[in-house]
Formats: sequence, structure tokens, C-alpha cells
Amino acid sequence: YADKEDATPDSPTEERSDPPQFAETCMRELVGRASFGHIRCVIRPVLRHLDNHQLWVPNYFAIHTFRIIMFSIQ
Repeated sequence: YADKEDATPDSPTEERSDPPQFAETCMRELVGRASFGHIRCVIRPVLRHLDNHQLWVPNYFAIHTFRIIMFSIQ
């Protein structure tokens, strides 16, 4: 995930053809637009997804996801 964080797509078409990058962009926009009172509506489904799919160990995906959330809240 560290390599993907530094990479930026050259064009919108390239971004759409890369599903992980497109999902990350959507997550950033969703969290960035959520008001403080509604941020729980974003975080709760993320936690549920991590639990349902047992993505806590190894924790690379969980850490990457929470970095997206935390940087988008700032």
C-alpha cells in the first residue's frame, strides 16, 4: 500500500481503470464531505467490513483504510 499512496493517476480514465485507486478516491471524497456529526455513518460500515471479512490480521488493509479516513477528516 505504501507504493500506491505516492502514486497519482495521470488522467481520470486511468483512475477509473484502477479499481483500488478509484475506491480510495471515493472514500476520501465521502469522508471529506461528511460533517462531524455524520462521520460515524462512514466509520461504522468500515469497521463492520473489516470485521466481516477478517481484515484485521495482517493489519495492512486496516491501517491503510484508517490513514485514508484520518487524512480526509483533517
